[in-house]
Amino acid sequence: TCAARRARGQVAVHNSMLVHVTRFTAVQQQVRDQIDAHRRLLFDVLQDRFSSARQELEEELRELWDEDFVPCTEDMTGGRLDWEDVEPHLHAALAKITVMAVNGAAKDTLQYYERRETGLSVIAVGGEKLSRGLTLEGLSVSYYLRAS
Repeated sequence: TCAARRARGQVAVHNSMLVHVTRFTAVQQQVRDQIDAHRRLLFDVLQDRFSSARQELEEELRELWDEDFVPCTEDMTGGRLDWEDVEPHLHAALAKITVMAVNGAAKDTLQYYERRETGLSVIAVGGEKLSRGLTLEGLSVSYYLRAS
């Protein structure tokens, strides 16, 4: 969604994703570390323009775009974006994303005010603090793990 917003000219805006998988802060930190490691891996793969890994990743992302994102957002305002509009923005969007643990034990803080000129792109991993009314500006994705 960050790359799509960049393609629409929304570069200096806040983008947030919520990840809530447990109430235990130590596990939240592990999840934060895993997500950040994966973000760095994706960044590195996208940086190598001629690798087969990049081609495979771009094919997978295009398929997700066409089969999941576009059908879910067709009726939203802002007009339809084709993959060719979004793909050039992937690397820059990924470079801007930070992954933070947001809970009572974490030292990380969501610095929306401090980043108002450039926008904050964040994946916020947390539990109780996130489910108790904390506002995530520019929230576009929420991921919850719940026992059924």
